[in-house]
Amino acid sequence: MTLKHAHTHISAILISTTMRSVSLLMSANIFNAGIGLILSVLTLRYISPDILGVIYPLISISMIINQFGDWGTSNSFIKLASTHYSVNRDKAWSFFHAALKIKLYLCLAVLLICVPLSSQISRWTFAHTKHSDLVTLIIFVTSLQILSSFTTSTLQIEGRFKTLSWVKILPNLLKLTFLALIIFLGHITLINVLIGFLIVPVMSFLISIPFTDLKKIFNHDAKKEDFHELIKVSRWIALSAIANAFLNQMDILMMTSMGGNEELVRLLGGQRLAGIFPILSMSLVTVLLPKVSSMVSKAELNFYYRKTFLITTVFCLFLLCFLPLSKWIIPFILGSKYTSSIDVFNLLMIANLLGIMITPLSLVLYKLNKEPIFVLMNVAQLIITIIGNWILIPIYGAYASAIMVILCKIIAFLFVYYQLWKEGILFYHHEK
Repeated sequence: MTLKHAHTHISAILISTTMRSVSLLMSANIFNAGIGLILSVLTLRYISPDILGVIYPLISISMIINQFGDWGTSNSFIKLASTHYSVNRDKAWSFFHAALKIKLYLCLAVLLICVPLSSQISRWTFAHTKHSDLVTLIIFVTSLQILSSFTTSTLQIEGRFKTLSWVKILPNLLKLTFLALIIFLGHITLINVLIGFLIVPVMSFLISIPFTDLKKIFNHDAKKEDFHELIKVSRWIALSAIANAFLNQMDILMMTSMGGNEELVRLLGGQRLAGIFPILSMSLVTVLLPKVSSMVSKAELNFYYRKTFLITTVFCLFLLCFLPLSKWIIPFILGSKYTSSIDVFNLLMIANLLGIMITPLSLVLYKLNKEPIFVLMNVAQLIITIIGNWILIPIYGAYASAIMVILCKIIAFLFVYYQLWKEGILFYHHEK
């Protein structure tokens, strides 16, 4: 590709509707990530390791239960409804109705299964049952989060990214305000901090209600075959998402039980600051999943691959230039006691940049109905993470978790590219 052709290609990408949607949502998510950064600074600077050692494992439990409760329906709903939304609106609304009913059933199942297991979950996580009531509270709040995900999915399908941005931003602003207030007033207790963290799922549910057109949804009957198709597609996505949820939260859970609060806080120091990059990845998924789901030919998928690879590579190389600044940024933001988190942050930043490159490309495999491939990949990464952490955490502490994260991202990167090559997307040529 000549320099002139590359310039023309990049210019076309930058003015495209998809790029504008990505830019809008990414701007909102960067703003959200800025709020998250301020929250991380406040919590890590002013909240004791003993409280953080309870809060973050509880949040990890919530994220895992959320994936069980979602059971892959969000992504399968977006995939199937987006396919029909522009060509057969009635069919799409039938999927809306089916997805909402499935969400309600799943939410009820989570409450019936998980609430009686609260004591056991507390014992598995903290080696005691003192926090059983907190686990129960987390389960109830997570059920609201499962329901609110239906609204965010409908906003994605309809392309209402401005509304979606506000639905994401407002709860985090309220969370920041509440936590800043209790820190300023000196009322830093475990319960108060937990309430601050739970504001996001509760408010997300309440804010999402006005944007859910229940009357219109229930005016379209959900056909039996639509239920079956959603469940059929969801099962592989669910297994993949659950394995991925365990993979993402295993570091915190294993560090809690094996490394102690000091190593957990060291890991959090790097992890919270590097957390902006998974948010950027989710911005890409939010905008691109409906787009990819509507593509029908390998030519379209190859063009999508080429333009996303170009943009994400340039973006990640640009961000990588700031990596040497971490040795000044982290002590300045978090304080000198987090100097030991610098290497953890650097490793996690590289891993998450790889994640930004992988995420949009992996959506092609969803389009090609390769969900079982993701199950295999995520389960393999989970096993490697558990074994690696089990061996390395007693020796290297927080660094062990960071090493395992970057190793798994490299494996995922190579795996996705191999699958794209195998499916003929990577080097596809238009027939003359």
